[in-house]
Amino acid sequence: MPESAIPTYVDTRKTFLQHDQISGTISLQKLPRFMELLTSHSGIVKVELEFLIDESKQRVIQGNLVANVEVTCQRCLEPLEIQLQDNIRLALVTDEEEVSKLDSSLDPWFSNGHRLILAELVEEQLMLCMP
Repeated sequence: MPESAIPTYVDTRKTFLQHDQISGTISLQKLPRFMELLTSHSGIVKVELEFLIDESKQRVIQGNLVANVEVTCQRCLEPLEIQLQDNIRLALVTDEEEVSKLDSSLDPWFSNGHRLILAELVEEQLMLCMP
């Protein structure tokens, strides 16, 4: 049975309080900045995310993602398939002051509204784990 697509966005007013867990896939086609780094634009990213409020009352997004992508080998200039994996541990913050108070195990994710666009989060994490 194929995995279902993750939602486009989550409402930050609810998802952290409900300790939501999301797992599914997202098409590479929904990640335009990341696709610019790839040789092939077909494929999916497997995503598992958990939204929680930790003991210091920080809104935390944790989980992982896996994607098999095709890039250009910089040595032979031929297509090369690689697997990207990333463990995510982000804190939802609204300004720089909150960043300075974060635990060192958390990376900041800036969000000022109630909508957290999941494709943007996945895309940024994939770009950061590119070799």
